[in-house]
Amino acid sequence: LEALARVQDHASGLWWNVLDQGARENNYIEASASLMFLYAFARGIALGIVPESGFRALLDKGFDGALRHLIREEKDGLLSVLHVCKTAGLGGRPGRDGSFAYYNSEPVVENDFKGIASFILAANARESIA
Repeated sequence: LEALARVQDHASGLWWNVLDQGARENNYIEASASLMFLYAFARGIALGIVPESGFRALLDKGFDGALRHLIREEKDGLLSVLHVCKTAGLGGRPGRDGSFAYYNSEPVVENDFKGIASFILAANARESIA
């Protein structure tokens, strides 16, 4: 979590698709990983294995950023999770080489289950320490 704290985007409180490349052209703030990182911060604090004094501010900034940048309330009152990388991995098919170009060429979608589940986990974990 200390390594994640070092690459947290200062403006949004979230994380880039390629973590250590910041605002590099074609990089973007990615929802499923950002939300899982927030879940890890919150769950670690709840379990007492992550010091609240060092990480609560990062969690709060990130969760506020998620609500501003990754979550959209629809006209019907339901929520959508934005900016989810549809799929990425290494090996198995040509081109999955782990490069910056590869990771940022994968489709970006809304409401993929990875993003929805990550949001639910992060929100529940954060609420448990409120």
